Parts: sequence; C-alpha cells; structure tokens
Amino acid sequence: MWWMLAGALAGALGGSTVTALEWRLRSGLPLVFDRSRCPSCSTVVRAYDNVPILSFILLGGRCRSCGQRIPLRYPLIEAGGVAIGVLVGGLQLGVVGRLAVLTGLFVGLVASLVDLKEYRIPNRLTYPSALFILLIDLVGGVIFHKPSVVLLPVVSMAVVISLYLLLAMVSRGGMGIGDAKLAGVLALSCSALGPFAVFAAQLLAFGFGATFGVGLIVLRRGSLKSRLPFGPFIWLGMLATVAVYAADPRFLQLLN
Repeated sequence: MWWMLAGALAGALGGSTVTALEWRLRSGLPLVFDRSRCPSCSTVVRAYDNVPILSFILLGGRCRSCGQRIPLRYPLIEAGGVAIGVLVGGLQLGVVGRLAVLTGLFVGLVASLVDLKEYRIPNRLTYPSALFILLIDLVGGVIFHKPSVVLLPVVSMAVVISLYLLLAMVSRGGMGIGDAKLAGVLALSCSALGPFAVFAAQLLAFGFGATFGVGLIVLRRGSLKSRLPFGPFIWLGMLATVAVYAADPRFLQLLN
C-alpha cells in the first residue's frame, strides 16, 4: 500500500515533468536548468502554480498572468502519470527495479507525445535516458552484488536495437532509427521484469501497431503506405507488459 502511495506521488511529479519535457523538446528549449514558463506569455510559472492537477483546478484552467487557457491535456497527462506511478508501485520489485521501470515508462510517454506530433524521437531524450537507466542498474548491481542487474539490461538493449535496425533496413524507411533507440531505452528498463518481459513488450508493440494499421485500412483512413509514428506502440507494449506483471506477477515469473 505504501509503495502505491509513493508511486502515486512520484507519478504526479513525473506526469508534470512529461508535459514540460515534451514542450521543451518540441520548442528546442533547454531540458534542464530552466524554469517552467507559460507557452502563451512566457511568464515563469511559480512553484505554487505548478502543483500537478491541483494548480490547474485552483487556477480554473487558465494562466495566472495572461489568462490564456491551459490545455486540458496537461492535467490529463499528470493524472495518467499518477496511474502509472500506482501501477509501478504495485510491482513486486526492489527500489532499483521500480525506479528503472518508472523512468522507462515516462521516457516512453514523452517520446510518444513528440512522435505523434512531429514523427521523430529526439536524441536529446533517448541518449540521456539510456545513461540514467544504466546508472540506476549499475548502482543496483554494486549495492546488491549482482552483475546480472547490469548485464541483462545491456544485453536486452543490444538485442532489441539490433532487431529494430534490421527492420529499418528491410522496411526501407518504414521503421526509423529513433524507434530503435527508444526501443533500446525501454528494453533497458523493462528488463527489470525479466528477459521474457522484454520479448513480450516488443511482441505487443508490433501487435498494437499492426492492429491499428489494419483498422485504418478497414475504415479507409489509411493504406499500406500510410506513415505511422511507431513510438507510441513501443511505449504501449511496455505499459501493457508492466500491467500484466502487476496484475499477476506469477505469469512472467514462470516464463522467466
């Protein structure tokens, strides 16, 4: 119960961070060492106006300075962050594993939001994220004297990136290099659930992508040549895997 409450708090903060990172990545702004600002008037958002969900309600969904409406997706993403935090809090993992999974889910969410709008996954997001998750695993390996805590994530990342690069070559542009990098980062974090979880996440990602693509064709909203951002499906694959593990950890433990 305490883990889920801590996860909810971390998720709220993570959801708020997601909205800030998405805006900064798309606008070319610094990712760190810069205060949050109103997208309309560029006024610095004070700490008391930056409380996830609550500030949106108290401000009536408007900027305190210019009165412009704050997009509804901001509190919705923050609420989604709370749900993700609760989900990760319910996992039967240690602190290192939970932190790795939570980081991966939020990185995937940021990448998905950017990919949906701009059909790209920025290196400014994937590279630092990979280093951060590797650092988490390294610290965990040193503390618990388990080389596998570091070895399995690295191997998982290498295998998944190789798979996506091969698909990028075969598809001739159908799969982007950014997708390979994001899949590698999420494999780093998803490996905390075991090797099969990494495989399941990729399988589900392609399943979601194929289902969505077929649905567009059936509804005559697209064709086999339609361009689709694949980042969101990679993220959904991991999210679904984490949800299955949280619901019944015996399933993946048995397969692992």
